[in-house]
Amino acid sequence: MNLEINIPSIKTFFEKKKFSISLVNSMFKKIHEKKEERIDLMVGETQSKNIYLVIQEGEPIGQFYIENKSFKSITGRDYFNLLQTLPNSFLSYYTIDPVFAKCLLIPSQNKPVYKGAVIEKDLKKKIETIQNDQGENMIFLKENNEVNFFYFKYGRGVESYFHQKHRKPSESAVGDQFLVYVLGRDVSLLTMEVYHNPKIAPLLNPSLTKEAIAEGVVEFFQKQKHEPTPAHALDFEPDHAAPSAVPPPSSPPEKEEAGAITQPPKGKWYFELVGGEQMGRRTGLKKNQLTIGRMKTDIMLSDAKISRQHAVIEWTEQGCRFTDLGSTNGSFINGQPVKTQILKPGDIIRLGGTLIKVIVE
Repeated sequence: MNLEINIPSIKTFFEKKKFSISLVNSMFKKIHEKKEERIDLMVGETQSKNIYLVIQEGEPIGQFYIENKSFKSITGRDYFNLLQTLPNSFLSYYTIDPVFAKCLLIPSQNKPVYKGAVIEKDLKKKIETIQNDQGENMIFLKENNEVNFFYFKYGRGVESYFHQKHRKPSESAVGDQFLVYVLGRDVSLLTMEVYHNPKIAPLLNPSLTKEAIAEGVVEFFQKQKHEPTPAHALDFEPDHAAPSAVPPPSSPPEKEEAGAITQPPKGKWYFELVGGEQMGRRTGLKKNQLTIGRMKTDIMLSDAKISRQHAVIEWTEQGCRFTDLGSTNGSFINGQPVKTQILKPGDIIRLGGTLIKVIVE
């Protein structure tokens, strides 16, 4: 039995549609026309295996399949050739979390620093080592045919993805979730891989051209040669520099006190930059209003596509509400344009070229 991936999609466009070249080409044309900053996943299902293609803003950036419980990288040409030549091929298409996208690509493009059995007496020490490390680490935990991911950055757990959501421990810290989950299972059924400071190699260099989109993406890939592409950082890949300090709010202290939360939200709400030039910054909701923009705001961003006073996040009786303040380039939540919307954990807010993830701990 091979590994199964449970996809925590932000949006499902379609599932199990019969593969056709026209379906793929029309999908890529629509993505390029919309020009939304998001990460997508195309899953090709065949009788022998599933194959996966990760797409960033309409650009294919990585592809793999799973065989013998291992992730195997393949070329874009092979991806579409397999779909075209194997009988009964079906496609599903999703928008996914950028961190989850990286977790999918890491095992097929990197060698783990540890691969083997889960040794119970060493678990706490391994987590402490990761939490004291200022780089990036990903734990890839396998239980029979199920896959779980635990992603860490700057020593702090960023996100965890469980194959079965109901098994996710209630602990807020990702390291604690890992320990509680593993210690509650039969460790003889578990294996793990640890990746340290992984790199992701893009699929195309240069990017897709307008001519390639017009000709057809499938036809474009079938003409590609099997040549390796040098690794470089993608927009959604966290950088290796220490996170920037969060700038102090520009409002006078007495106004901040006056704006203190009168009806505390459930859990602690944070807003973390997961895409753009200032990735890694995290700001908590400590008062009724949190303003975002380029000048004199609580979260000041250096993105030229963001307005000076772009948006506000505020706690209301209905919940945590996001409101666009009439910005020039608009605001998007999970890829959809919005003026105002109640936020929920896991939402991805896009302002200009900056992605902000809603986290509740």
